[in-house]
Amino acid sequence: MYLALTLIIVLGAMVVQTSVFPLLSLAVKPDLLLVIVVYLGLRKGPEIGCCSGFTFGMMQDAVSEIQFGSSAFVKTILGFLSGVAGKQLYTQSVFTHILCVGFSTVISELILSGLQGFQSNWQQVLIYETCYNILCCPVIVGLFRGGEKRLGM
Repeated sequence: MYLALTLIIVLGAMVVQTSVFPLLSLAVKPDLLLVIVVYLGLRKGPEIGCCSGFTFGMMQDAVSEIQFGSSAFVKTILGFLSGVAGKQLYTQSVFTHILCVGFSTVISELILSGLQGFQSNWQQVLIYETCYNILCCPVIVGLFRGGEKRLGM
């Protein structure tokens, strides 16, 4: 049942990320799938973090305009690192998730910007996307925690 919960949240995030966010007049959009990968890594360990990072990264690569495989590469690494960190951190705190999402967003943007040759506005993208992801993090954590509570986990 946890897999079904995860798929519902991921598909909902994909719809919002690909259909709703482009309608908003934001220069930079949040990366909801990164927030989910970090959550799963922190809560379920490095194996789940790594697998979810690769899977969700490939899903994002299929609908994005950046080089195919780059999101999967970055999310796989960050999912694994989140899983390793989750064994050492208190993961019941939303604040832990926020810090890890902020750190992961910075790493993700540095790698992706490096792969694309550091465009002129990469610092602006880094700052805004980090802020947006941090703001979206409590919502994603709340969705997962609510679902886990209903499933009795």
